Amino acid sequence: MGAATLSLLGIIIKTKMWRRFGSFVLHVAFIVIFIGAVLTRYFGTEGVLHVRAGESESEMVSVKPYLQIRTQDALFEHPLNLSQIGDNDFSFTQSINSKSFTVKFSSYKPAPKGEQSTLAVKAGFEGGSEQEAELRGGAGWLGEPKILNFDGEEIMLSWGSKLIELPFAVKLLKFKLERYPGSQSPSSYASDVEILKEGKSAGEHEIYMNHPLSFGGFKLFQSSYDTDELGTVLELNRDPGKIPTYFGYFLLCVGFIGNLFTAGSRFKKLAKFIKNNAPAALLLIAPLLLSVELRAADENYLANLKANSRVHANGAFAELLVQDYMGRIKPLSTEASEIVNKISGTDSLYGLSAEQMILGMSLNPAFWRDQKIIKIKNDEIKKMLGLAPQERYASFNSVFDENGNYKYPEGFDPETNEWLEGYEKQREEWESQYAAAHDLWEEHKVFAARELETAAASAAEDGQAEPEPKGQEEATTYSSADESEGTLAADDQLAALREQLLSEDK
Repeated sequence: MGAATLSLLGIIIKTKMWRRFGSFVLHVAFIVIFIGAVLTRYFGTEGVLHVRAGESESEMVSVKPYLQIRTQDALFEHPLNLSQIGDNDFSFTQSINSKSFTVKFSSYKPAPKGEQSTLAVKAGFEGGSEQEAELRGGAGWLGEPKILNFDGEEIMLSWGSKLIELPFAVKLLKFKLERYPGSQSPSSYASDVEILKEGKSAGEHEIYMNHPLSFGGFKLFQSSYDTDELGTVLELNRDPGKIPTYFGYFLLCVGFIGNLFTAGSRFKKLAKFIKNNAPAALLLIAPLLLSVELRAADENYLANLKANSRVHANGAFAELLVQDYMGRIKPLSTEASEIVNKISGTDSLYGLSAEQMILGMSLNPAFWRDQKIIKIKNDEIKKMLGLAPQERYASFNSVFDENGNYKYPEGFDPETNEWLEGYEKQREEWESQYAAAHDLWEEHKVFAARELETAAASAAEDGQAEPEPKGQEEATTYSSADESEGTLAADDQLAALREQLLSEDK
């Protein structure tokens, strides 16, 4: 990266590139991006902080593992990431008490996730004997130290993540976890934290997914949580190269635009070439002609979808298990039928099955926003949407005007959210229609709740009820007194039943 930066600087100076604005800015942009990458690589910090409810923590565990060499007076650290494949050979030499101390690779044994790996090294002073040590640790582990004695001088070696002191402390006020209705699967979780600076509060914040906290040059992300829901795991990141990198991207855009107007640029030469070369111009126009052809093909989209999607939509796609908004798990075919029926009042439309329609919406949502699939019964709503009285369906885009705003009934002012004077009749009709729709929605919620209760009861009867969470040390146990219930009968029971049947036959 350093060589690339020096090369770019050399090219700029040698060619006096500052005379050509576009090219100059492009080359400077890459130099700035390289500088940002160097700052991130050598000065950036990334780690994980674990804190329990009501407690505070000011140290994070680094994501990057280090080979640590510790003496009575000093500590030396070398970044060391090892791979399961490839050559992991390395050798680190450090001056300790005016003598060269070397640690070199011997062997590496990776471990499954959740366990410590083993690194074997050979270490010794120059001119002296070597000693071998096995270091257990790796990324995410505070490595187990190994003490070696060299003629009375003790050297401690370890390999793993290190503790990084933060310029502030994080106190967990409360951890919040929400689950999908009817299931134990988490839908979202968040941490209410208080930042402590020099023992004083610097504010309270909520950290959740896609909503990090920026403080003291660090970004704090919600990463995980403890199973008892009394602790949280935050990921911290400090990236001093972020601003230079983004500025470099900005310069790239400026350079590309400037290159369009720079005399003698590639773009200017290409434009001159096309101007004097008809075949080349035709070649550039070809993509435009192709786009016209694609638009024409788009008109036959429904026919193509009907002909080509049946096997896929009604096969493995229909068998996919999905979760509805109430938390129930069901085949996609069932969910698709319910959605299409709710929208269109039918299980199929345009000769397409519900599965085909859902598949088509997933592949080309822009097309389906203009298709009339929403069933409309009310004449006033049809009039408001600009539909003819005999039309039965409306499109998604038909509820918006040319400016992208919702269409409202005549006499309603969306800015004040009030009805204008003289439109009392329209207001009464609209409110009655809204009340009827709201009643239907409430009935639907009651029906959905009953369906969930019925499903849960049925699952419990079949022995498929979800196990209770083990929030206590002792899990629920079951007595063995009734082990025969629901199982094969014992031999004596079978013999007695056989004799009874034989006697009845006689």
